[in-house]
Amino acid sequence: MDQNKIWEYYQGNDDIFFSRNYKRINWLVKRSLQITSSNDSILNIGTGNGLFELSIQSHRNNIYSLDPDINTLERLKEKAPIHTISGKIEEAQITDDGFDLIVASEIFEHLDLKTLNIALEKIHKALKKGGTLLGTVPFAEQLAENMVICPKCSETFHRWGHNTTFTKEGLAQLIKAYFPTVNIKLKIFTPWKKLNWRGKTASFFRNILFSLGLTVTGIKLVFRAEK
Repeated sequence: MDQNKIWEYYQGNDDIFFSRNYKRINWLVKRSLQITSSNDSILNIGTGNGLFELSIQSHRNNIYSLDPDINTLERLKEKAPIHTISGKIEEAQITDDGFDLIVASEIFEHLDLKTLNIALEKIHKALKKGGTLLGTVPFAEQLAENMVICPKCSETFHRWGHNTTFTKEGLAQLIKAYFPTVNIKLKIFTPWKKLNWRGKTASFFRNILFSLGLTVTGIKLVFRAEK
């Protein structure tokens, strides 16, 4: 299954598929500003609709965006002075010890375990000593629930291109193989502004259940690792 085609489609229709991500992106921007200073170099892996880059570029001077879709990167450069790197994280040409912060939000679930280990090793090399990896992944996703079939070729695939599901312990074990300090917690990013009254009501009760320690849909694993 060609993930590039999937993301060319989704990123080309960003108003439909990315509009509800603003809460997560705003949280990442806020944390990134707390972690870095004005001249620090920041790399965001996976451009999406460019909201992270566009939100932070007025506060930080050296923002880089990595994505396999060249068209997405070109659209981003038209909007703001962002440095772009074309390619997948496991293959792209990235300078060693080049970044103070690398953000990888909703990226690792798209990789199989072999590729994820390659990506983590590359991220570790790309960070400066004392640098930070910050990101999110879905928590305990049931991959089978979002499997679909192509009516033309009969190939089955995950509708978002996900390959791996994570528990808190499993993700910690993966990251600790490359980073000595790792912090992971569970969090829900509720897009209140994009919900109608039914959605707000359902989300209100979902958040209550989550606060009681129950497993509900939409939980993210938020991780921070230090080199």
